[in-house]
Amino acid sequence: MRSLRPRVEKSRVPRNVPVLRIRRETPVFFIIPLGAKAGYGDWSVVESNLSRTLASVVGREEGVHVFVVGHDRPAVDLLLDSQVTFIHAPTRVPKSASEKIADKHVKRRLAAVKIRETLSEPAIFFCLDADDLVHHKLVSTLRRLRAGPGVIQSGWVLDLAAMLYSRRKNLNKVCGSTTFATLRSADLPLDLNDTTALYSWLFEGPHAGLKTRAVERGLRPLEVRKPLVAYVVNHTESLWNSQTGRLRTHTTKPYSIRREATAEELRVNFGLDVADLSNPPSCVGSG
Repeated sequence: MRSLRPRVEKSRVPRNVPVLRIRRETPVFFIIPLGAKAGYGDWSVVESNLSRTLASVVGREEGVHVFVVGHDRPAVDLLLDSQVTFIHAPTRVPKSASEKIADKHVKRRLAAVKIRETLSEPAIFFCLDADDLVHHKLVSTLRRLRAGPGVIQSGWVLDLAAMLYSRRKNLNKVCGSTTFATLRSADLPLDLNDTTALYSWLFEGPHAGLKTRAVERGLRPLEVRKPLVAYVVNHTESLWNSQTGRLRTHTTKPYSIRREATAEELRVNFGLDVADLSNPPSCVGSG
């Protein structure tokens, strides 16, 4: 595998913008909004997907914590891990597509409000969907970058049901698990309705537009071009399905997924155990 040293976009430092410092021990928070159980057809598939997502993060690095925010607590063992916190969403269960998209933003805010209570130094925040995977080098890579908001531009498209994967450029255009930012406590929302905080400004709206929103606030966006995220496709119980009520069907053809994914690659890169793959995500077929 090629070196994962990140290539980042170079630009001038805007004036009057606080310069934050990242250390090797800088906290990294992964924020996972989980759709309500009522919005899914098979909750057990959602639980399996979430378990794999958590496995790709938990136990890999010190100073990492995952916040899962949802209306319903999944039966996932890793939710009991010391690096994971489940937050119950006290809001009404959304019904319409627009309500479900807004619900995702509210859940992200809930996690940030919780973190703000104890955060005493700048931290790296990474938005992660409950069915995607992160590479084991992601955290160490983020800690080597300069502070700022940014996107992971490339990654893998991964079909676990067929055990196939491929590299894709501009993954941030289709995958929500690609945005991050280094933020202070003062940048986080005061409550779940606070949409004016920098955190809310950056992470709410189309994920492909984070760079534009960052520039509007006088920040230098980063572009990490090394593949550090796996976008899991060809399964039925995705957050997109829950939000929109439409089946997101990404078949192997448009993504040209041809390379076989070995169990060893998945274990080393994403923390997946071979036994865990005995219950792959529900496949939607490849018509």
